[in-house]
Amino acid sequence: MSKRPKWSALLSRPVPVRDGPVLRTLKQAAILTMFNKETGKRSSWQSAARKLMLAAETGNKGDIEDATKQIELALFMESRLGFEQTR
Repeated sequence: MSKRPKWSALLSRPVPVRDGPVLRTLKQAAILTMFNKETGKRSSWQSAARKLMLAAETGNKGDIEDATKQIELALFMESRLGFEQTR
């Protein structure tokens, strides 16, 4: 029997989205990825989706860090990564 994905796991750090929410969990990042029109077009978003799924499946801190970095990169590529203080 396989384990259920851990979508409630926290990202390695909060990820602020310009003109949007601060992403704190894998689920929040996955929802943003699913509803992003660029997901199917840009490799940065496709990679983010894959890394988020792996992180949810394994719950491994290294996989979660990789997914967090990829979400930050995808947002940066769209100029949507917020730089305001999140703590």
